[in-house]
Amino acid sequence: MGRVDKIYQENLSLVMSQPWEEVKRPVYNDGSGVKVKRLLQVCNSYDLRREFPLGSLRPVNYKGCIKEILWIWQKRSVNTSELGLHIWDQWADEYREIPGCYGDMIDRPVIMTQYQIGSELYPYRVTSGEIDGYGFENQTDFILWSLKNDRSSRRIIASMFDPLTNGIKPLQECAFQINLSVKNDELYMTLYQRSLDMITAGLWGVCQYAALMTMFAHDAGLKPAIFTHFIQDMHVYDRHEEQANELLGRSLFGPIPQVTVSSRMEGKGFYDFTEDDFEVWQYEPKEQIKFEVAK
Repeated sequence: MGRVDKIYQENLSLVMSQPWEEVKRPVYNDGSGVKVKRLLQVCNSYDLRREFPLGSLRPVNYKGCIKEILWIWQKRSVNTSELGLHIWDQWADEYREIPGCYGDMIDRPVIMTQYQIGSELYPYRVTSGEIDGYGFENQTDFILWSLKNDRSSRRIIASMFDPLTNGIKPLQECAFQINLSVKNDELYMTLYQRSLDMITAGLWGVCQYAALMTMFAHDAGLKPAIFTHFIQDMHVYDRHEEQANELLGRSLFGPIPQVTVSSRMEGKGFYDFTEDDFEVWQYEPKEQIKFEVAK
């Protein structure tokens, strides 16, 4: 099995060694409050030059992972009917939307104060509120352009954090910011995550953001290198204790999954990707577990 499974078990073991704490939010579907065991400021790194972090301790719906990340960063959508998964249905409104979240945040324009590099102008003239200038119509285009044209930049950052709206959003993004750097034609990416439910999404988020990094690298003609994942609050809910102990007891013995970009993507870019454009073999995960999701 891959290094991601070893890291996951080590993190989960540390979380489960913590005392139970009462929290004000969230609650279970029956209205009951929750208790958590939690660990703060966790940082993990995965070398994509060696292996792709697709976990095998339990099945990971890797096509669903990629579908969601494309829904956010490629479609820039907030309509859950366009996602084709039910993970955000309970947060959606009567129009099946979660306005002001995820895709809406990535769809915000990026206006550059220094709008020219050498003789080249940024692609678009954009306006946001009272600010007018050259830049990009959304954060995805800013990332894609920067990785091709401004590789020495230390400002290749995209964020879903917004102080003005975070307190009133129907859903506050858990994984909210990425920071990318290029060195020697290799791509490095850091994901900042404010909150991580280990049982529900501990392996899901690693897979999908490693896939996003891989797609960005492919678009720019780079090789994916180190993916670093920083989590401020990593936790397990009290009704997930049995599942946590089950996952901790599972063997790390087994094949390492192999993941590559499909040959169909040769000569194509980020906006051509679908969830079917990752080829996976030697993937033999352990049995699935069931769990209740708190809101």
